[in-house]
Amino acid sequence: MTQEVIRGSERLAWLVLRAVNRAQAKDSTVRLVAPRDPDIVDELGRELGLGPTEEELVAAEEYLLEQGYIAPTGLGVTMDIYTVTLAGLDWLERDLT
Repeated sequence: MTQEVIRGSERLAWLVLRAVNRAQAKDSTVRLVAPRDPDIVDELGRELGLGPTEEELVAAEEYLLEQGYIAPTGLGVTMDIYTVTLAGLDWLERDLT
């Protein structure tokens, strides 16, 4: 059961990273991204059929930070702002299956 939860969290984190990369980063480590941006949440909702909860988004964001796939910028005023790292771009290129 725990392994399934981890895989589900990892998959959501990958989907979040893919969404912010596609909508905001555009394959760049220079552009700023916000995983909890309403446009990202809407995109995830369209893709998954049901948008992720706030807790799921926070967990995905924490996973991306822990793995080094995103890096904080310190620019966030109302939400945390990050950049996608090279490790994050590499992870997106791998197949999650």
